[in-house]
Amino acid sequence: MLHAFLKISLLLFSLLITDVIGDSLSNVLPCSIKFEVKGDKAVCTGSGIVYDCPLKACWWQNHQYVHMTGCQLEKGPPGISGQDCAQYEWIHPDPNVPYYFKCTNPAGYHYKCPFDGNIAKSMGCTATACKTR
Repeated sequence: MLHAFLKISLLLFSLLITDVIGDSLSNVLPCSIKFEVKGDKAVCTGSGIVYDCPLKACWWQNHQYVHMTGCQLEKGPPGISGQDCAQYEWIHPDPNVPYYFKCTNPAGYHYKCPFDGNIAKSMGCTATACKTR
């Protein structure tokens, strides 16, 4: 009888943990298309929906920037580097041109970062703090 009680308790506890984790993950809005900073506010665009959020409610891996690799300084000398993108936008001009991210680092410099290798990186904002436009 004790074993059955322990198994049922473990099952219920597992369901509770899954529910809590699922709720916390669904409360984050992915800014996969564009993330723009306007003072202490952020504009988060993902899945065709634009949100206005307080900047303090938006993060990527405990940072207020997304680290992208393979970036090249716009209107600068050749060479690639990794950049901490405080703002970014996914650019897809036409099917014959590779997709890329337009990145602005905290110092205000503009970079082009390749789509491949950076697609899974995007800021996320707490849904309860944001408003749909």
